[in-house]
Order: sequence, then structure tokens, then C-alpha cells
Amino acid sequence: MPVLLIQFAMYPPSVSRLGPAAPLPYYRQGNEDRKILQVDGLVPVLQYAHQLEDIGMYDHVGLRVKNLDASIRFYERTLGALGHVLVSSDATYAGFGPAGAAALWLHPSKEKVLTGAHIAFRAPNRAAVDKFHAEGLKAGGRDNGPPGVRTDYSPTYYAAFLVDLDGNNVEAVFTG
Repeated sequence: MPVLLIQFAMYPPSVSRLGPAAPLPYYRQGNEDRKILQVDGLVPVLQYAHQLEDIGMYDHVGLRVKNLDASIRFYERTLGALGHVLVSSDATYAGFGPAGAAALWLHPSKEKVLTGAHIAFRAPNRAAVDKFHAEGLKAGGRDNGPPGVRTDYSPTYYAAFLVDLDGNNVEAVFTG
């Protein structure tokens, strides 16, 4: 589904470098018009608008893990809640993603300290975000933010955060 990426900056009407800023009271999200709220007399000024066919930019992501078998069990539960499966594995790796298209690769590491990463997985709906979080806790993950709307990101940003078995901050997000 095409995504229209729009960014506004808030300026006082007299300060806009683009000349007088006309109020832009609505923007389009999906099939809905969303109202842009004015904040303390500031008006939104369109900075850019860009239509994207898909917002994915990565072909794949690799994570180093301490215990491959335990990590496989963790990601089978959390990513299974989002419709992803274990696509391929052996003693040296595991690949998860949609059937036939692994995009998250786990590799065992003997390093004592692994640096944490942050990965956000798209969810098809809020229920999948909730299930991702619940299954992750059952699989040994730690809560790093329960399911809920994150209005500091956007009024429609519904997400849950977990710390996986190796200290990575993994997130499921639905923005519909």
C-alpha cells in the first residue's frame, strides 16, 4: 500500500522563512483526512511530502546471539505473532521472515559482551502488537514498554517493546 510521507514544521506566522504561512488544517492519511492542530499560535508549514510504495529500506538484518536455540524459540513466538516464520536454520544461523523470504538472521557469537540493537517490526494490527509482547514475555524477553499508543511519535503509533535474550530492544509497531 502506498504511503504518503509528510513532515510539517511549526512556525509563528511572522517568522516563517517561506513568507506568510497559510494554515494547513488537514493532511491525508490513508483514506482519512486528519486535522493538524495549531499549537500556541504556531502554524504548520509543509516541509516535504513524498509518496513511497513501501517504507522498507533494508534487505535483511543480522544479530549476534549468545544462545542460538534459545533465540530461535524467542523469535518463533514473537515474530510468529506478526505472521513471520523460521525460514531456514542450522547450527550456524537462523533466518526469520515471511515464508521463503528471511530478513532477520541470527548468528551465534562467543563474545562475552554483545552490543544491543533496536529493531522495529511492522505489525498488521494492534492485536498483533499485543500478542508480540505477550509471547515475548512468555519466551523470556523483558518488558521495555507495554503495548500502547505512543503519542510522542504520532497519534496512531501503537507499539510494544521487549528486550530480547541478548539485550536487543525489539519492537512491534502498527501505525494504522
